[in-house]
Amino acid sequence: MINSIPKNTKIIIWVGENSHEQTALRFVQYLLKDKSNELFLIDTTKEYKKLFDIPDSDGYPLHTGEIVPENLRIIYENGRNFSSVSEEQREKMEEEWQAISSTQEVLRVWENKEIKSVDEAYFDYFIINKANKLHKEQEKIEFMKSARLIGEVIGYLDQYVGDEFIEYRVRQLIMNGVFEIEGVPKGMR
Repeated sequence: MINSIPKNTKIIIWVGENSHEQTALRFVQYLLKDKSNELFLIDTTKEYKKLFDIPDSDGYPLHTGEIVPENLRIIYENGRNFSSVSEEQREKMEEEWQAISSTQEVLRVWENKEIKSVDEAYFDYFIINKANKLHKEQEKIEFMKSARLIGEVIGYLDQYVGDEFIEYRVRQLIMNGVFEIEGVPKGMR
């Protein structure tokens, strides 16, 4: 499909400030390396903050999918003068993709405007602390629904991470004896 893009067609890529979209951006740029098309990036996180005057410390969408279509339209219309990506920036993204794709880690986070490959246990401490917090809120400490813990983790995590990954880490914490389980592990959700 990339080869079928006509030479005179401008390419616009929407990307948020999170490891998923930034990794995908670098992969797509790598696939576009032989294309001379003019490339434009719309940083949805930055544009959303600017459009709605949101300080960095306040909550904002962690990924483009959290922005309602009407606001994406406003972002697009307000940014019609986006500058194109330079050849140097394109080459840098290609190199970053090659570096990312050669790592063995299965988890990436977005820190200081960079993709960082980390160990899969990176969020375990956060998950354990959330479980402890939820237990403290219970009148009588007992088993809790895993969906409650997973939702709490995702809700307070400042990274875009899928619920499947957090569920996987909860299962690993169970297997490692950190958490206990009641019932059938496959029925955890």
